[in-house]
This record gives sequence, C-alpha cells and structure tokens, in this order.
Amino acid sequence: MKSFLVAVDGSKDAMNASEAAWTLAKGNKAKILGMSVVDTQSIWDFLGHKLAGLIGSGPYVAAYESIYSSLKNISDALLMAFETRSQGYGIQTETVITEGNLAEMLLKHGESHDLIIMGRRAKYSSSNHTIFRTSLSEKLAETSPTPVLMVSSEPYRWKTARFIFDSKSFDRQQVLQFFQLAQELKLQPELFCTDENAEESKERIQEFCATEAPMFTHDTTYGDESWQSAIDVTSSTLMMISTCERDGERCLGNGPTIRKFIHSMPILSFVVFPPKKDVAQSAKTKSQASESLVSVTAG
Repeated sequence: MKSFLVAVDGSKDAMNASEAAWTLAKGNKAKILGMSVVDTQSIWDFLGHKLAGLIGSGPYVAAYESIYSSLKNISDALLMAFETRSQGYGIQTETVITEGNLAEMLLKHGESHDLIIMGRRAKYSSSNHTIFRTSLSEKLAETSPTPVLMVSSEPYRWKTARFIFDSKSFDRQQVLQFFQLAQELKLQPELFCTDENAEESKERIQEFCATEAPMFTHDTTYGDESWQSAIDVTSSTLMMISTCERDGERCLGNGPTIRKFIHSMPILSFVVFPPKKDVAQSAKTKSQASESLVSVTAG
C-alpha cells in the first residue's frame, strides 16, 4: 500500500484519520493525497432549490455563492494545515479541493489509491450531521472498489487488529494487506473465522504467510446472530473485514450485510476490503466478449 486518499473536513474524527494515515505513510514511505470536498449538493438542498419562490432569482444565487465561498475558504485553510503537518512527518503530500457529492467524489478519486482513510463519527449521536456522516461511511463500505479505513477513535489507543473473514470469501491479497496494516500500526494481529472451517483456513493462511496469529471462531451462544461474537471487543481493536457479494449486496461471508454489520459497532474503527474478483467469471466474460467480436466481424 503506497498511496492513500485522506478525507479532510476539520472534525475530530477526520484528525484521528489523518493521524492513522501519517503513521501508515511514514512506515512504508507512501504518498498521501489530502482531499476536501465542497458539498455543493448540500448547499442546494439547504437553500431549498426544489421549492417554488426564489429559484433563479438574484438573492437565491447570491446566497449560494456566499455559502460556497465560505466553504471553499474553510477547505483551503484545512488543507494548508493538513499539508504542513504531513510534511512535518517527511511524507510526500498533495492536496486537492473538489466539489460535488461527498460520496461520489471519494469513490471517484479513491479508485487511483490503495486505501481511502476517513473519519467516522459514533452512530448514536443526536446530530443530524453525524447521522449523515454515518450514512456516508456505509455508502463507501458498500460500494468502494478500494479498501476503506473508517476511523472513529484515536489510533494511539489501538492495541489489536482483528481480521474477520469467512473461509470462502477471503483471499491471499487481503490477508497480506491485513498483516501489513497491523505491522505498520504496531498492532497485535488476530484472526476470526465466522464459520466452522477455522482450522482449515488457518492452514491455508500459513501456507503463504509465516506470521503467527491466534485464530478465533464464532460463539454459538449468540444463536442465529453468532457473527456478533466477532465484534465483541473494545475500541482498542481495529476491525478488518473481508467481504463478498451476495444477492447484489456486499456481505460478511455467510453473515449479515455490511450495512447491518456497521450498525452493530458504532464505536469501532474498521477497514472494509472489497470482494475478491471472480477470476473464473472474468475469464468467462472475456471469452463471451471475444466470441461476440468474432461473430460481429464474421457478419
């Protein structure tokens, strides 16, 4: 992992995310892109642009431009401070201000990086802004093709990294990334298999990764929600989650959807790995495309 996208918005959670990014980048000489998004969609919504009345009028446009200008100035100041701190760690850093929908901008720019890092507020706050941010973290966790690190607590309090996986959904690259992140953050690694094939999975992992780590498995006393034993930890644990696609949704192996999983751990920081690519399906798709091309050419 050599390139990180860090969302900067001035909140305490975003600062915690920045601290995690600086620690990771300093450890493996990675590059950082600090990004602030002027959420123009929210400005339009705030001004009620869909309502009849001032739409298109001078006062309405002036109000939009005033809010936009203020938010742009805030983004400039935040990124200047971020870049100064980042360079103080000796990290190669760039910054950018974009405008548009928050989730769309993070997804678009995150595709060219190895990891997206952003703050995540606790779920049970009464703030509407917090509720929106929680839904933003869910959106990225459900759709990002790049691993996403959601930070809700101070990284220096983390002691353990737990990799949660299903025996069918994880792959070699995810395991290697897990151990790399744990090492760079100086965390004690541990594995948690959510099905009955824990020992078999441990043997597979040891075939390509010599690092020793304790293996845990689900607790049947939780009944049908046995997967919840995987997140029965304190905020000193950073969760790292392997996912798969099931019925069109991103899920935790044979467990719940990622949305439900996130709802169940409001105070925890976590990394979501996107589903591994289906090599067989990819080859099948390429074959079908080639056959179609031959057919069209012949026609």
